[in-house]
Order: sequence, then C-alpha cells, then structure tokens
Amino acid sequence: EGDAQRIVLKIANAGEDRAFLNAQHAVLQHLATRVEVTPRVVPTASGAPFAELSDSDDRGHLVWAVNHLPGRLLARAAYHDVALYEDLGRRTGEITAGLVGFDHPAVHRDFYWDVASARAIVAAHRSAIDDHQLGETIDRLTAAFDEKVAPILDRLPRAVVHGDINDHNILVEPRGPSPLRGWRVSGIVDFGDMVYSYRVADLAIAVAYSMLDADDPLNVAAAMVRGFAERVRLDDVELAAVYLLAAMRLCASVCIAADQTRREPENEYLAVSQQPIRRTLPRLAAIPFGFAEVTLRDAAGRPAVAKRERVLEFLRRADPAQVLELDVRDEPVMIVDLSIDSPLLSGDPR
Repeated sequence: EGDAQRIVLKIANAGEDRAFLNAQHAVLQHLATRVEVTPRVVPTASGAPFAELSDSDDRGHLVWAVNHLPGRLLARAAYHDVALYEDLGRRTGEITAGLVGFDHPAVHRDFYWDVASARAIVAAHRSAIDDHQLGETIDRLTAAFDEKVAPILDRLPRAVVHGDINDHNILVEPRGPSPLRGWRVSGIVDFGDMVYSYRVADLAIAVAYSMLDADDPLNVAAAMVRGFAERVRLDDVELAAVYLLAAMRLCASVCIAADQTRREPENEYLAVSQQPIRRTLPRLAAIPFGFAEVTLRDAAGRPAVAKRERVLEFLRRADPAQVLELDVRDEPVMIVDLSIDSPLLSGDPR
C-alpha cells in the first residue's frame, strides 16, 4: 500500500556455501554508501541479515531480501545508443571504484567463469567446436591473446569484481518521459559470480556482452571505456588487455556451450543462445588488434601510443646527425608537395 517497500526475496539452496552468501551480503553493505545502482540489503524484522527456513527434508535454507530496483532488463530494451553504452561504462566504473577496499575470504576462489580462467577454458574445450570457420576465428583470437595479453597478465591490477555484468543483470529505465529518448542504467544486480580477479574484468565482461550483434563493436567498446574512464583511471596494461579479454570471455562461453551440447545434444537452447556470440566473434577477429588498443586508449583520454611521452622527450634531447651538406635550419627551403592531392601532380584517368 502507498509507501510499502517492494523487495526481492532470495532463497538460497541448502547446498550453497554460506561463507559466500555472507560475502554477497557484505559487498552490498559495502557498496550501499558508495554506489546508487546496486541493491540494498533489507534486514529481517529482528535486524538479522538472514532468516532460516527448513524444508520437508529438514534441510535449512537461508532467506534474505534486497530492495527492488526500478527498470527492466537491458536484454529486453530494444534500442541501444552510444549514450546508453557510455552510461553503462560509467556505472561499471562506479562499481569498480566502489569495490576499492572490499575483500572477503570467500571470493578468493577458483571459479569457472572467472575471466582469468577464460584462456584455460578455451584450451580445455576448443575440440568441441565442430564449425571449422568458428574454430579458426577462436584460434586467431587465442593466438592474439597469447601474443599480446598473456605476457602482461601478471601486471594487471587485481581486485574483487562483480564478475557477470551482462544484459540480464543490468536494469535500465527511460532517460526521459519516453523510451524513444533512450535508456539509462538504473541497476546492476546479482553478485553470485563475484571473485577476486583482474580489476578490469568487469569492464571486459560488460564490453563483451554489449558488443554482441553490434554493427560497430569497437565503437560500442570505445563508448563504454569512455564512460568507465570518468570513474576509474585505467592502467596502460589494462587498456592493452581489455579488448582481447572481452573476446576471450566470449570464446570461453562458446566453447563451454559446445562442450555442453556434445554432452546434451537434445538441448536445443544451448545452440540457440550462442548464436549472437558465433555471429560476433568473426567481427571482433577482423578488427586489427593494435587499432582496437589505440581506439580504446583514445576513448580513455590517453595518448594513442603508451610510450609517446618517452619518445618525445628523447627527440627533444636528441642531437641528430647532419645528413645534408647544408643546414636546412639556416638555408632557404622550398617545400615540394608530392602528396596525392598536390597541384604539382597530374594523372591520366585512362
């Protein structure tokens, strides 16, 4: 009635790790004063974080509640524009910044869906891919990852991350009186995949799922990095890794699904749900990886080349050797334009 608070009731299976449930409760409490888009824990009438219910087999299930956030799932919002992707990047950055200082023993775990495990998952299940073209695409992305990202993984900052910022865990609401004006992020939910991993993992995962079926996936990634960089300064190694980490997340997902399909060939959903990834991976592999890094560095407001300042400083201090017999700094100089637009050049169109 009227001012009654809407809540989401969460019932944990008796087999779930209670230490990890405590970690989920703790992270929401930690973020409550730092982030606007995550749920708040609603205590029981006695003030406890959890209640316990027993089923007919006398197994105890923990019950807890969070407040209801406004909006609909991003997966059900038809129109995605650059402003929405920037806002998602911004909100993801707020969570990354908000998690600074948070830790819990239960999140230091070996977790199948950890981005840090994606390369190993691909290696384990690559043989399940029976589509030759898809397999070649995965191999190309994997080779690029091994060359460009694997050598710098040890330098990536680590932190607790949400672990699964995808369009089914993101809520959006209209930016104005009508959805026709676009959407903004109103909630990011479900910390069930929380893990201690690469700090940039949440951005990489959010980028990965946002690029699915995008006409210009790199433009989507750039918009998200632009928003994220408003809240968190990305290290050079993070900017070098984020694009291929996102691609590796999708490669891992499609390899896992292929392995599950091999085990459950009657499960048609597994094949259907992976189609957007299968369509998107070739687009990601077709983008020059160096160009992707430069684009994302520019989106983050950084020089295109990480060592730019060092090169400029070297050139400022350098004493170049004389090449010509005359010194062009003192002698009269005429510039001859031999570019394609030069009026000094002409060509026979025949």
